[in-house]
Amino acid sequence: MQETERSAKRRVLIVDDEWLDLEGLRDQMPLDLYPELTVETAKHAKEALGKFHAAPFEILFTDIRMPGMTGLELAQIVRSRWPATAIVVVSGFDEFEYARRAITVDAAYYLLKPVEDGELQRAIEAALRRVNANGTPLAAGPPAEDLPAPPLGISERVAQRVARIVHERIVDDLSLRGIAEELQYTPNHLGRLFQEATGRRFSDYLKEQRMDRAMSLLQRMPELRVSEVAARVGYRDPDAFSRQFRDAFGVLPKSFREADDR
Repeated sequence: MQETERSAKRRVLIVDDEWLDLEGLRDQMPLDLYPELTVETAKHAKEALGKFHAAPFEILFTDIRMPGMTGLELAQIVRSRWPATAIVVVSGFDEFEYARRAITVDAAYYLLKPVEDGELQRAIEAALRRVNANGTPLAAGPPAEDLPAPPLGISERVAQRVARIVHERIVDDLSLRGIAEELQYTPNHLGRLFQEATGRRFSDYLKEQRMDRAMSLLQRMPELRVSEVAARVGYRDPDAFSRQFRDAFGVLPKSFREADDR
């Protein structure tokens, strides 16, 4: 990152209703590596919106599951009112797949709890790139309690339908062409709408979803053979599955499971 970009002050807000997680992530922020960051915290979404109303933040880290208003609902409001803000979604392992399907908030990064230092640094880098590309957040908007959840556009609604199909039928032989025929779009048109809403190609999204589901199965169901895990996430060829898993996580499925068992 260029020095001129690094010298600009960037305000960061961390939102989590769990005090230990909130304080832990704040303390974990590598401010020695990123002295341009100034960090504040909020215990719930309403407090976060009040802080945004007073002075918008360049970067938002928000937990998924919070009482009252969820982190995704908070992120939707922030995305609507302060579109230049970079959003990082933080979730526990059992919520991770749900978080990855939260495509309408256009998150810069998804962090899995417990947060590792290397992943946090990658999240900050991704957020800073988004901030530098987007410019300055909007000025303070109306009071937090008056902010409605933003309506979804056509591309967001279509992307949600695609994501639901992937989530519910990930074991099937899914393709952009097949889903496009089902939803009565041309493949090119559907692909453009999906990428417009998510910032990602459908093929990348499908692979990410399959890899995340496979990681979950390997951890939760040790009785399944690797070939069975592959079949449950839509791979007919276990060798192809193992190669893609290694590309995604740096280890083969068997090694991943053995490391997790230790």
